[in-house]
Amino acid sequence: MQDQLSSACRRLERDKGITAFIRAAEAKDQEKQGPHYTKTINVEGIDQAGIVFKISRFLADRDINIVSLTAQRVNSPGSGTAIYFMEIKAQVPEKVSLEHPEKGLSSVGEELNLDITFR
Repeated sequence: MQDQLSSACRRLERDKGITAFIRAAEAKDQEKQGPHYTKTINVEGIDQAGIVFKISRFLADRDINIVSLTAQRVNSPGSGTAIYFMEIKAQVPEKVSLEHPEKGLSSVGEELNLDITFR
């Protein structure tokens, strides 16, 4: 399976100029992770490279698991500017104070000029 995915990635790079990397990831046992609570993170702002990467990297660095991620890019009716919307369902370990991820994601939002909210 990994050989097929690697081959498909090389084909994308050759045919479309898209670079993709595949690496094996260790599966974490949910029971070992301990109790958690679920939060929804909403992101909105002008579309730009790096939004998904920076937010998912921030969450992963804090052991916050992304359960689902949906995204949509729409053009603003008035200006035609591409607006990016993302909704993340995340499992936050109970040991992680919600205040820290909220403040940290606010910094990411400021850096990328995005509105990020938690529910």
